[in-house]
Amino acid sequence: ITCPAGHYAGTTANNGTCRRYSYPELYNDVFWQNRSFHITVGAFGAGTLNQQHVVTLVPTLSQASSGQCVTSFPSGSYWDIGVRGDTGPTNHTGGQLAPRYSILTSINGYGGLNNSASNPAVVSQYCDGSRVPPEFKSGGYRVPPGISDATVPNPVFNLTPAATVDEGNNWINISWGPLAMTNPVTGAVLGNYAPAAGSPVVNYVPSSSPTYAPAPALDFFGNARKTNNAVDAGAIEFAATTGGGGGGGGGQGTLNIMSATNGTLASVLGVSTFTFTIPTPRAAVTSVITVQNTGTAPLQITAETLPLNTGGLYTVSANTCSSVAIGGTCSFSVTYATPATLPSLPDIGALAVVNDGTGTIGGFTPLALVAR
Repeated sequence: ITCPAGHYAGTTANNGTCRRYSYPELYNDVFWQNRSFHITVGAFGAGTLNQQHVVTLVPTLSQASSGQCVTSFPSGSYWDIGVRGDTGPTNHTGGQLAPRYSILTSINGYGGLNNSASNPAVVSQYCDGSRVPPEFKSGGYRVPPGISDATVPNPVFNLTPAATVDEGNNWINISWGPLAMTNPVTGAVLGNYAPAAGSPVVNYVPSSSPTYAPAPALDFFGNARKTNNAVDAGAIEFAATTGGGGGGGGGQGTLNIMSATNGTLASVLGVSTFTFTIPTPRAAVTSVITVQNTGTAPLQITAETLPLNTGGLYTVSANTCSSVAIGGTCSFSVTYATPATLPSLPDIGALAVVNDGTGTIGGFTPLALVAR
């Protein structure tokens, strides 16, 4: 077996390391504070669980708000990348990967490859946690054991392997977030991974580096990356004032999706979602979507892209949007090429209205699309 260039460690491609494990090109990436947890058998619980061990999360986690990244989280429990067989973030028994020109929580074991452990300083970092939002102050983080209700008396929870009908009572019932893109109380957007002003990821990869050429010409939001002989580490290129998926915008305008024809506009888990109404007989359908600047300053719309487009059935078929005054509106049209036969599952799409207003996600206002 000859490993492809860039997909093996060392200098030997013939029967190289790609035979043992997947060895991807890890270029110009951001791996930051990927947390590692495990469970153990806790003490007897309180109340109705006073005769039953409680599943305990290690390390413990206590968030005051949804998406909070707890600063007291032990640094040794961050585990960004690894290979099956590794026993910890600094142990590479399974095999060692080779990120280059990347940002990691720790570069222990990845030195000499132009990597950095500097905080990438994104606009808003999000850390998942309990399925029950901390703001509701209920539920907590203790997890009841997944016992067999048909077994009386209920056996005490343990993690000892056992080939029995109820798997030795080592089941667990565990629920983990996130469940929403916005805070359940304030409605604030949770997680915006565009680089903030001053972030060390900006222009981190110079054109002289061997990882510059493989970098995509466009970022996640379709913005040009190679305009100044450097690219940013990560998926989003920084843009200081032009929105465009980078710095989050310099204006104080705020873009809101107000209405849409030929379907139903609603909020699903805090995200504007439009469901097309399919005509009978089945035929292509176009929705005219109207947006408004509800902020305190003009804003600029620079693009309407489709970062998610199942089957390529969605198109932006018309557009009147560019500069939007305070209180002003504009519209664009999205067409769904209705299949002749009803699909078994809905066709999902995502429209990104790139603008320099406030309250965006990575420089764009999202609209989920659903049709079948």
